Amino acid sequence: MRRRPLYLALRDGSATRLQGFAPDLAVAAAAADRWLSGERPGPVAAAWPFLGSVALAEARERGDRGETRWLWLYENHCADSVADRLAPFVELAFDVPELRALEPSTSHFSLHVGRNGPVVEPVGTSGRFRVHTRDGRTHDETDAAGALRIVLASLPDLTT
Repeated sequence: MRRRPLYLALRDGSATRLQGFAPDLAVAAAAADRWLSGERPGPVAAAWPFLGSVALAEARERGDRGETRWLWLYENHCADSVADRLAPFVELAFDVPELRALEPSTSHFSLHVGRNGPVVEPVGTSGRFRVHTRDGRTHDETDAAGALRIVLASLPDLTT
């Protein structure tokens, strides 16, 4: 008999603080018990890595949406199919401060960089991307490094 993964979401009011797929019921129960005892998200994540990293837990607790979204995409500890397709780009973009300062969002398998910034669209599951920039252009298909160059070139100059 095939076992279904146990999805556990630990919430504080309406906000999900920790989530992930537990390897078994005993592990899920232990993590939930620790959470319900009043433990903060960071130590719970440290004890049960299936719930994501301590950094992700702390970003969620602080209410830092941008950092939370970048970490969620980068870690992809819940094996999200959108994050899987974006992984080659996100792995490069994660270390770029200009991009980390912008809040990412995903929609229709694409990554929107900032509120009105460029959109990075995976082309299938090949690790190739198309970038749609604010000026209405759709750039030719390229690899993750090429997509990153296009995204960075399309950002407004924030120093002026």
